[in-house]
Amino acid sequence: PARGHKEVTDAAVAATCTESGLTAGKHCSVCNTVLVAQQTVPAKGHKEVTDAAVAATCTESGLTAGKHCSVCNAILVAQQTIPAKGHTEVTDAAVAATCTATGLTAGKHCSVCGEVFVAQEVIPAIGHEFMYYIYNNDATTIADGTETATCSRCSATDTHVVEGTKLFDVTSVADSAANAVNIYANGNTIVIENAAEDIFVYDAMGRLVCKKVACSIRTELHIIVTGVYIVKTGCTVKRVFVN
Repeated sequence: PARGHKEVTDAAVAATCTESGLTAGKHCSVCNTVLVAQQTVPAKGHKEVTDAAVAATCTESGLTAGKHCSVCNAILVAQQTIPAKGHTEVTDAAVAATCTATGLTAGKHCSVCGEVFVAQEVIPAIGHEFMYYIYNNDATTIADGTETATCSRCSATDTHVVEGTKLFDVTSVADSAANAVNIYANGNTIVIENAAEDIFVYDAMGRLVCKKVACSIRTELHIIVTGVYIVKTGCTVKRVFVN
């Protein structure tokens, strides 16, 4: 009698993205007769995905968009390198310092990525400049008067007390003398002899019109406006008439 076939299995071959495959089959291992024919399985084709573009920066190169297969990783559209753009330099304008606010030196930076090329340096505030003080004519018999100056660079003002400007109550002033101080008028000049302390001259309204450091021998003060003046130095007070 015939021995019959000795059956063996022909393993299936999986199809790939680009290669066809086979189904499982059978044949006789003795005579090679095909018992179950293997069928061709078509290639699956690539499963395409997009590789996103990478924008170039000032210092780093970028990439164009591309494509590849997510199954076999075959590159379908290669990404191309885009060169770095380079910095876009802009100037940071200098800021002038004011009396009270700091300023800045000029600088430079990239307007795209913000990288600083030349850092701006802080310039200290320059402070006020008070040069010319004007007497405010606000003294009373109780308090000294004040004087005010305006800053030459801005509108700020500075006011302080002018010591020794307190008004005399001229209605009650009586001549007095000490330490042999001699005070008299010589035409339009007031002469003070032997004064050891600062000299103050007041007008008939009690307003300070002149202050001078005394010369111990002789001090002369020239007065433009005629009238009665009160001269005080230390404990000595004298009323004089200048003509």
